[in-house]
Amino acid sequence: MRAALLATLPQADVVVMAAAVADFRPAARVAGKLSRRALAGVGSPASARDAASALLSLSLTANPDILAEVSRERRGGRPWVVGFSAEIATDARDLVARAAKKLSEKNCDVMIANDVGTAAIGFDSDDNAVTLVFSDGTSESLARAPKPEIAELIWDRLVHRLPHDARPVPGARAGEPRPPRRGTGVRPAVRQASATRGRRA
Repeated sequence: MRAALLATLPQADVVVMAAAVADFRPAARVAGKLSRRALAGVGSPASARDAASALLSLSLTANPDILAEVSRERRGGRPWVVGFSAEIATDARDLVARAAKKLSEKNCDVMIANDVGTAAIGFDSDDNAVTLVFSDGTSESLARAPKPEIAELIWDRLVHRLPHDARPVPGARAGEPRPPRRGTGVRPAVRQASATRGRRA
């Protein structure tokens, strides 16, 4: 995922880092299967009982911080970076503080935080409630709602903050190519230009 993301980053207008990538992974891979029987040896009922209660230690190593790397690799503020933060907070103020700290550490434009310690929202639930924390110091909370509705509300709040040439094209259909970015020297599509003929500015 890291390689694919970094390869396409220069063409991106907005990057939404919603994937919950594990912070750690096993330090070494094991060929085949880790067997309980192999921990205590085989051949007797006693060794089988020992294997059932044996302890296994695994060494872990940190995974790459893809969100922070994306922010470091961007140029001229592009792409706009949206991060997500699953937190266990003591209250709403603590949730904002935790998200603001992560936003600063990762150098994002906005951090979307939700309190995964709150029952009935977030994990294993059809509903969620989130708080958007922006790099300008402002924040906004979205009350509990079904997750598809939360997703729509998030985009409603984000779209007006996006760089102008990264905003959705009014009337464009899903999957339709965007017009070129400003400054590329390529003229806008004729279809869009003709749609404005005869209208006063």
